[in-house]
Amino acid sequence: MAREDRGEERAVAKLAVLRCATVDRPSHFRSQARKRVRYAAQLTTARGTTRETMLVDLSLAGAGIESTEILAVGEHVTLSFASPSRWDPVVVPAIVAWSRPGTFARIGLSFEYSSAATVYALFETMATLEYGA
Repeated sequence: MAREDRGEERAVAKLAVLRCATVDRPSHFRSQARKRVRYAAQLTTARGTTRETMLVDLSLAGAGIESTEILAVGEHVTLSFASPSRWDPVVVPAIVAWSRPGTFARIGLSFEYSSAATVYALFETMATLEYGA
């Protein structure tokens, strides 16, 4: 990867993180619009348990998933899913923001970015979704 590309990637990643992190918002407000999707995903808990889930909506700030099991609010997890714009899966650390029981539990995740590369991977995915992929 060219040095200029890495610099641009870092700049985009910083902007995305700042945009997500600096919005003073009430608990019911989303800083980023979510895009409806339907992707198979894997969710790994802090204890190392991995389960298959369905990613149902996605934004730069978080995601909504359906799972056969409910998770505790505040639990740290890692979401992994195949993106239409990348060879490798997108892997994003997150925290459970809310959880509702049901036949398929609905779970809201708030992303906790660990690297600029992760932000950029999600940014690429969101850009691809805007063009109908």
